[in-house]
Amino acid sequence: MTSTMQSVIKKVIIEDLFGYATYEIDTETLSTSDQNVTLIYGENGSGKTTLLKLIFGALAKASFGIRTDLIQTEFKRVKIETSLGVNIELYREKTTDGPYTQIMDFGGRSESYLVELSERGTFKIGGAGKIEQFQHALSSIGLDLVYVSDRRRIKSTNSILNLKDDSVDTKNQWVFQQSKNHKRASDSSEIEIVKLSKAIEEAFRKEVLKEGRSGQETADGIYLELAKDISQEKDSSNSELNVANFLDTLDILENKSQSLLKFKAISKIPVSEIRELVSNTSEVRRLDVVRVLTPYINAAVARTNALTPSAIDFGLLVETFNSYLSRKEIIFDLDRGLRIIGQDGRRVPLRVLSSGEQHLFVLLSSVFLLRNSRTLFLIDEPELSLNVYWQRKLPRTLSGLVRNSGVQFIMATHSLEILTEFSDRICQIEF
Repeated sequence: MTSTMQSVIKKVIIEDLFGYATYEIDTETLSTSDQNVTLIYGENGSGKTTLLKLIFGALAKASFGIRTDLIQTEFKRVKIETSLGVNIELYREKTTDGPYTQIMDFGGRSESYLVELSERGTFKIGGAGKIEQFQHALSSIGLDLVYVSDRRRIKSTNSILNLKDDSVDTKNQWVFQQSKNHKRASDSSEIEIVKLSKAIEEAFRKEVLKEGRSGQETADGIYLELAKDISQEKDSSNSELNVANFLDTLDILENKSQSLLKFKAISKIPVSEIRELVSNTSEVRRLDVVRVLTPYINAAVARTNALTPSAIDFGLLVETFNSYLSRKEIIFDLDRGLRIIGQDGRRVPLRVLSSGEQHLFVLLSSVFLLRNSRTLFLIDEPELSLNVYWQRKLPRTLSGLVRNSGVQFIMATHSLEILTEFSDRICQIEF
């Protein structure tokens, strides 16, 4: 895929990370193709994970414990240049851990904040009322951030993923609260996939409700126009109501409704019965039958057209999941939600998916749910637990789910498969 979208992160300059590492990451020197994917590569211990955390902690309104980690990370200066009209600098007077100053330059207007630990061990912003100003400034950037750790834990500023603001540090709170309901609560992937599957179901229900309402408004307009025609004694024997056009509309409706029926987003439309009724009616009365049925069919078309984009999107997600799986498949509908069915036809619990399948589910679901927002995904070691074929395929899959959207990815990786696939989008850490 070729993208002309400019990378959100243009350049990152780090001085004395861990007391010894100074380097520069410049995405503007990379190929202009696939600009929604940037790979970070470097030796173990070079700071790839910390780089992702620095970007998240510098740009995110809610840091979910990451900003607290940064206070405890040794560095002297971090500069982040973006394409969003804001550049950010974190600095200390000398190379150390502890409090740091964050400066946000909004193109001529600068704001400065002292970030430090509170007595409770969480981050705070020095000065009365400064925390609200700090969060407002970060919100004004207009970017959602998602950090996916090498333990497959998600930290996100977008409420769609049901993650809360952390004016206090809630880094482990969700796992702890849910541990009673999970036999292997130490494996946070189980918690994530259950949460994400529910979020997908809720997202589809909301879209069906929203788009269905839009389709109903169009349908109401159709009946209103019919009533106006009758009241004004207009001749309704025009070409739009002739039998040939009506039958063509039936064919279109039948084709478009298939995916919606699969997801149970609409009730079955008796297209075959209507077609047979029209065909079996005498020519003298056929046009009268068509006139009676046309408003109903046009209203059904309006509702179907409104819901089709959502069905296409969710169909793509299900198809994408299933292109990876073997001996099982994902099925989704509004009645029973998202289910995984094994070869024997029995339901497979989400918690018994393999480590690689859970990892895949977490990544694809998160990206899909935020496909319509301006989001930067920071993914640490996306290759975890994936076979070499899945590693090679994954970045293109993620990119394909958000084609022509505002979603971008920065991935820290050691995978030769991923690095080879995006060889012209690699930023190598050298110091």
